[in-house]
Amino acid sequence: MTELPLFPLQWVAFPGEEVNLHIFEPRYKKLIRECEERDLTFGLPPFVGGKLSRMGTELQLQAVTNRKADGSCDVQLLGKRVFRIIEFLQPLSMADYLRGKVAFQPEVFDAEINLQGQLRDKLQDLFNLMLVDRQIPPNPSAIQTFQFAHYVGLSQSRELELIEIPSEIERCIFLLNHLNTFIPQVQEMETLRKRARLNGHIKRFDPLDF
Repeated sequence: MTELPLFPLQWVAFPGEEVNLHIFEPRYKKLIRECEERDLTFGLPPFVGGKLSRMGTELQLQAVTNRKADGSCDVQLLGKRVFRIIEFLQPLSMADYLRGKVAFQPEVFDAEINLQGQLRDKLQDLFNLMLVDRQIPPNPSAIQTFQFAHYVGLSQSRELELIEIPSEIERCIFLLNHLNTFIPQVQEMETLRKRARLNGHIKRFDPLDF
């Protein structure tokens, strides 16, 4: 087990994701200072559905910008590994931050080119429908689930389910199952939107001749 500082947020971060935060609370200004001085990482356990998850993602500090005299700043972070909190370690004072004893989730480095190709096609269909301005690698082997997880209409609870899956193949199947349901819903909403727009226009019909 590893002891890790914790920064709970209403957000699910993914490994490989760039995360930008504004830091202003005293305890987290302290945390960022310590990350800079001691090259520490910290964990982001999501607060989802009214409770703090025991799953989360380790974040590594990449850069600190816009630092103010009071210590507030903007930080650029990179998602690293998924962890499970074994034990919460309560802060000694209100000025300190939460810690936890964590176990890092083993990553299963697998992939299946056919599934990646299917996922690439589904992502393209969805992005075309929703006008999402995000590049999709032309080579299916370059498709990684965590890169697109925030762009496919998952709820936070479903995003949390995704980071609990250690296998890329299983994550690919998870997203394909979601998109097979979600894309028809988007198509239906787009049809309704176009119909509503049409119904708002003045229409001229020839009289019926009975």
